[in-house]
Amino acid sequence: MVVTLHDVWTSCPKIHRIRWDGAFCAEPPASAPCLSCADRGPWPGDQEIASALSLRREMMETELALADAIIVPSEAHRALLLSLLDLPQERLVVLPHGSMPTVAPNEGRQGRLAFPNRPLQIGHWGYLTYPKGTHLILEAVHKLRDPSAVQVHLIGTTVEREYEQRLRELARDISVQFHGAYRPADLEAVDLDLAVFSSITSESYSFALDEALRLGLPVLVSDRGALPERTGKAGLTFRAGDADDLARRLQEILDTPELLDMMRRNIRPDTLYSMEAHVAMLEKIYEDAAQPNTPKGESATPYLKLIAYAKQQVREREAALAELQARLAQAEQREAHAVAAETAAIGLAQEREAERAHLQVEVAALRQACQATEARNAELGVRVTAAEARGVEFESRLAAQEATAAALAQEYEADLATLTQARQLAEQRLEELSNRLVSRENAYQMQLQEMDRVVGALEAERDSLTLRLAEIEKTPAARLQALLAKLNRGKKAE
Repeated sequence: MVVTLHDVWTSCPKIHRIRWDGAFCAEPPASAPCLSCADRGPWPGDQEIASALSLRREMMETELALADAIIVPSEAHRALLLSLLDLPQERLVVLPHGSMPTVAPNEGRQGRLAFPNRPLQIGHWGYLTYPKGTHLILEAVHKLRDPSAVQVHLIGTTVEREYEQRLRELARDISVQFHGAYRPADLEAVDLDLAVFSSITSESYSFALDEALRLGLPVLVSDRGALPERTGKAGLTFRAGDADDLARRLQEILDTPELLDMMRRNIRPDTLYSMEAHVAMLEKIYEDAAQPNTPKGESATPYLKLIAYAKQQVREREAALAELQARLAQAEQREAHAVAAETAAIGLAQEREAERAHLQVEVAALRQACQATEARNAELGVRVTAAEARGVEFESRLAAQEATAAALAQEYEADLATLTQARQLAEQRLEELSNRLVSRENAYQMQLQEMDRVVGALEAERDSLTLRLAEIEKTPAARLQALLAKLNRGKKAE
């Protein structure tokens, strides 16, 4: 019996040793946190899962112990398995896979220097999955000083829709081309400057790396597993799972384009292990395994344990089923009591239904009132907005009026001062006029007194003349005439 270990499934039920948190697990099975990662259904508990994992490890050890030869495809994979499995070092034979000429050699690419006259063309192909670290490439491009200096070509298909959505989201704002499904020969038509294989898991060989070397492409690979061992000086490495370190390496290539030339010169496709050499060594391993040797002492103990484990699972399931059946009987009994109670409660339910209908009517009315209130509130909101606008306008007008009032107040103060001065002048003029009026009144009184004196004298003279006239009337006419003439002369004299 010959066994070839292409992965780490013998030490990990999840195949790739990717933990629940996405990190790579390098712990041996005895101490690895398998209990938190193992797939489980609704029935098994921690104890049952732990027993199943222990039984699995025992069966794997028995299977490998029965093998006449164990083949691994690289020294790195051999070292990893020796750290995970309890096997003697001589049991693991390194036999690289035979290289298949799926793509034509492209030696002319080594002399072509399209970069840095264009963005760096990065290629990544195979299944686009989390263990392959496809997302790390896109995350690293985002971290570059100038992400537009790189264009990424993702060639292949995704297995999980969720992971594809993650890649699509990461591809936003950077230059990424999704090529979809492909045949190996299709890689020759994609004009690339660099291949990037960013696996988080530990690669045991990598046929994609064979294709990159045949295409004459320098490579940038994670430093876990067989990738750095097989790359040699034809590429650079970065810390597995570290997008920052991948971005650092990409920036180093962008800043120093000569690195690509140096890596291209170190590409040696002719050093790939040929299929002929692989077959020759494989036949030798088969011949050695076919030789009679000491019996390995096969034991059926693990398989008896497996049968016992299966029987124990059946007993546990039957006990759980019996418990569920008992609980079901109790539930059915409770349901019967509930049906009786429900029948008794039908009348109450009908009353509650009527009450509920009444409440629905009230609720409908309240909803209408709420809608009306909301409409009123909306109208009030509009009015408040208009009022606020008017308030702003009023404040502007008030400010203008206050400015005008201040100007008018200043003018009023000036006018008041002028009026006060005019009033003072008017009071002075009035006082002068009053004094002049008093003076005139005094003069007028004196004139009146003088006139009264003159009138008195005239009246006295009149009385005298009246007496004389009476006397004259007693005299003869001649004397009367003489007196009249004299009187006339006297009047003329006055």
